[in-house]
Amino acid sequence: MGWGHSTWAEGIKLARAAKVKRLILWHHEPSHTDLIVRKIEQEARKHFRNCQAAYEGMKITL
Repeated sequence: MGWGHSTWAEGIKLARAAKVKRLILWHHEPSHTDLIVRKIEQEARKHFRNCQAAYEGMKITL
């Protein structure tokens, strides 16, 4: 709240509306541990299967 970023759930709504094939969640809360981010990723995948949480050093081929 107050950061101007959307939640993962809002990101999924937008991804569905845009009919994207893959969604990468990024700009994670700085205080979240890797375990918290993994739990968010697991929950998000229940709603959008091809969803992944970004991680430091991640490379994406377009």
